[in-house]
Amino acid sequence: MPTQKFPHNPPQGLDHFKCYRATGRNIAQVVSLNDQFVQSPDVKVLEPFGFCNPVAKLHNNQVTPIQNSKAHLVCYTITREPFETSVDTLNQFGPESLLVHGTDLLCVPSAKLRVRTLQ
Repeated sequence: MPTQKFPHNPPQGLDHFKCYRATGRNIAQVVSLNDQFVQSPDVKVLEPFGFCNPVAKLHNNQVTPIQNSKAHLVCYTITREPFETSVDTLNQFGPESLLVHGTDLLCVPSAKLRVRTLQ
């Protein structure tokens, strides 16, 4: 769900995502991650945790269409970094103050190549 820190309006042009639990091989690669909270020079990317599809959403009789049907996310578990901060957000569900507790996942923009139904 597109969300932005207060006092701005929710961002436009971003998709909503429905995420599914996923399993796969352990990536075991080290990356550097820098965001507005923490600079993390040596984060180990581990196994997949989730796969996220863009989704059209109906809420209060308003449809939010998919902006980019080819944009998916694969979320991987990463080595945990202790961290705590408070973030005020605003989205269609209203304002909310979130307590952020460290790092858990890295979600990577991904292309969906093939879908197979397993029996």
